[in-house]
Amino acid sequence: MEVPHHQAPYIKQLHSACDEELRFSLHEPPQHGKTTTTLAALVYYVFQKPGRSHAYITYNQTRANEVRQEFQYFLQHLGIKHKAHSETINIDGGARRGGTSVRFTSVNSSLTGYSISGVAFVDDPIKNGSAADSMLQRDRAWGFIQKELLTRLKDRLSIVAIMTRWHRDDVVGRLIDLLRWPYLRLPMVCDSDDDPTGRQVGEPLWPTVHSKERCESIRSDQGDKVWEAMYQGNPFPEGDRVFEEPAYYSAPFPADATLRYSIGIDLAYTDSKRADWSVAVRLVQDVATGLIHVDRVIRRQTKIDGFLPDLIQLFEEIPCNVYWFGSSIEGAIAQLLKSRIPRLVFLTASKSKYYRALDVSAAWNDHNIQPPTNPNPHMRAFIVNVTGFTGQDDPHDDDVDALAAAYEAFKKKQAAPHFGFKTAAGQAFLKMRGQGRMV
Repeated sequence: MEVPHHQAPYIKQLHSACDEELRFSLHEPPQHGKTTTTLAALVYYVFQKPGRSHAYITYNQTRANEVRQEFQYFLQHLGIKHKAHSETINIDGGARRGGTSVRFTSVNSSLTGYSISGVAFVDDPIKNGSAADSMLQRDRAWGFIQKELLTRLKDRLSIVAIMTRWHRDDVVGRLIDLLRWPYLRLPMVCDSDDDPTGRQVGEPLWPTVHSKERCESIRSDQGDKVWEAMYQGNPFPEGDRVFEEPAYYSAPFPADATLRYSIGIDLAYTDSKRADWSVAVRLVQDVATGLIHVDRVIRRQTKIDGFLPDLIQLFEEIPCNVYWFGSSIEGAIAQLLKSRIPRLVFLTASKSKYYRALDVSAAWNDHNIQPPTNPNPHMRAFIVNVTGFTGQDDPHDDDVDALAAAYEAFKKKQAAPHFGFKTAAGQAFLKMRGQGRMV
């Protein structure tokens, strides 16, 4: 079995955690063994530090139970007798009888009645990026640490917060910014001269498992923002610009190109949203090169009924899939609209506009999505709103959501129709659209 040398800085801290009152936070990227190392430390405490009680806390009880079962497997493999009582594993009768106890629970539960005399591990208190984007979820995880751990002054326990970072305002971010806890950051690829593992800049954290080529592939697939947060432990603060100044196209795709089309929409639908805009964005992709042009933008400060004639006309020009991110209420509206726009695809908005924009912004910033050189007023306003988007209470974020929705087609490779301009359909399109040029 390979020795996980990359865990050395973390293991060094764990050696002291059961004797000293340590408080520190750790970032380690996914699939690098942080949970296994944590469980190995708990097994070590069983042998070397009996008589202590510990806690392992994660994002929900289902996950806590999975980790508890893994811990029990370690104990069985080593021949250590133990008993499970609800969420707690007791070895040699438990801490009250001179043995060891470990409680496996979640941030949605409570530690009331359970004394901790060893180490409390808070391992990924937030499940994923969607949960991290919710202030409610971040506050819930933070509230658990404040109420269930930081108030235990008599226990003199060590607390280790372990996270794959998703958001600057996550638990680790608050521990660093508010409580000034030490931050042990183990990035997937070394990005500084003072790396805790002694690596050179550019070296992977676990090269035998995640090679430099694999790291580069992950970064390319995920984009810089996800890479910096999830893999490097440096989440970008919301409020920064997400979309850079674009590269523009000055001519349409070649007449013999095979093209894919997609429309994305964001619709204002209630009186309380009268300040919102209804927006439709049509994208066209050259299948051979993968390059995408922003072909058409329609913007109206109106609700659906006032916008629907424009949307139907846009759809009938080139019948392609029309994508819309929305809530359950908007999903019901989408079902009604299908009678007029049969290729409408409704996508449940499980993430914020900021997170929905990350994939399309990466393509935009790589110049794989380009608006026209001479934009009309609708397109010009669209470009201004997109490049000014921060993901933090933007007054005109409808354009970004429509763009992100349209881009879903190319992520899933489902855009339509597909035809070359040499076909009869293509020739008819050229005649109708003035040789394909539309700004």
